[in-house]
Amino acid sequence: MRLWWCVVALVGLSACSSMPKSYTPQGPVESAPELWQGLTQEVTGKTDLLSLVPNTAIEPWLDKALVGNPGLRRMTLELAEAGWITRQERAGRLPNVSLVADASRKRETDTEKTTTTTGYGLALSASWELDVWGRLADSQNASELDESALAADFLYAQRSLAANFIKRWLTWVNGKQLLAVEEERLKTLALNEMVVRRRYQLGLGSLQDLETARTDAEQAVANVAVQEESVAASQRQLQELLGVIQPINALLAQWPDIDFPRIELPAYSMGQRPDLIAAYQRIQAADKRSVVAYKNLLPGFTLSVDLTQNRASSGDLLTTDPGWLLLGSLTQPLFQGGRLRAELKAAEQRAGQAYWAYRESLLAALLEVEAGLSRERNLKRQYEALNQALTHAQTSQRQFEQRYRQGLASILDLLNAQQTTFDIRSRVLQVALDRANNRIDLGLALGLPIKKGA
Repeated sequence: MRLWWCVVALVGLSACSSMPKSYTPQGPVESAPELWQGLTQEVTGKTDLLSLVPNTAIEPWLDKALVGNPGLRRMTLELAEAGWITRQERAGRLPNVSLVADASRKRETDTEKTTTTTGYGLALSASWELDVWGRLADSQNASELDESALAADFLYAQRSLAANFIKRWLTWVNGKQLLAVEEERLKTLALNEMVVRRRYQLGLGSLQDLETARTDAEQAVANVAVQEESVAASQRQLQELLGVIQPINALLAQWPDIDFPRIELPAYSMGQRPDLIAAYQRIQAADKRSVVAYKNLLPGFTLSVDLTQNRASSGDLLTTDPGWLLLGSLTQPLFQGGRLRAELKAAEQRAGQAYWAYRESLLAALLEVEAGLSRERNLKRQYEALNQALTHAQTSQRQFEQRYRQGLASILDLLNAQQTTFDIRSRVLQVALDRANNRIDLGLALGLPIKKGA
């Protein structure tokens, strides 16, 4: 009875420190708005990243990137490491058993004779910490949550890689289209230079017109070189994502129709994002560890048993009953210079940091979607306006070509009209790429999986 009163007194002494504050929200998505700004209802669309670029035959290449990318392979090993750490924590709740076997030979010599004795010993020890307060269980749960968070990080890394691969591929295909425009520009300007030179040789043109034509043609040569390097750089970026050094000439280089992702309600969309799930689980893990730090102040209970056997012959070790010792111990930390209480306060601060990191990630995720929706509206207007401008520019170019042949317009007027048309064509392609990349980014921000069912 006195022992139990002692335990109660020690627990009361430890309870002078209150339980740590819990920072874990009620769910993975906290304080999400009911609707997206500017949208009054859900928008139908594709529900996975690959469906945004249909009929492109890039899925095998994407699968290759998911397998061969060095960054993902490193994360796979980190996830495996987290699993072994969880197993270590789980092992802490089980008894520890050890076996010691020894043999000795002793020789004693006196004035009359020499005596040699041999001894054999066998000892079995077992100890088990009783998890009365659930401290070991909380520590194991914290490790399991860390492992789950890392698994969510890995899933988000896979989706990010898929989105980046699609965007790099789109940039590569778009670069080839821009290169074709620049090559056509060069061909047109080279033809202009030849026509102007011929007119100059016939005395129908001026040296100024010839130099202007030559200048524009040489600038076009430089633009082609710049665009060729841009295409090569895009291909190297694709090789980096694939984790290969070999060329990827077999990859399809045809521009696809980019579909729009399905827009769900904010709470649902944010709940599909693995990075937010990981941030939420890290709050839970930090809360568990602050509780573990609090329970380190409470008494610890340990049971231990020792079985020992010492005999002169090894054959007698297992034939007779061993000696044994059963011990139950209670340990209460009394003074460690404030280390345990400091660790408790530090654990509480880490939990708070995890909470605000989660809130920061949630805010950034919501703003990513809002920014993507805003850019979609703006890029749509740009794309439509530029296509209209391109129609007018092509009409104007044809008129100037006709007037130049009739001698009613100068070569400078013709070159300006042609340059305007080529510039607008390039801008149309660039806006098309920006719009496609924005839709991929929007799909990632909305938590779309790589494939259906993935």
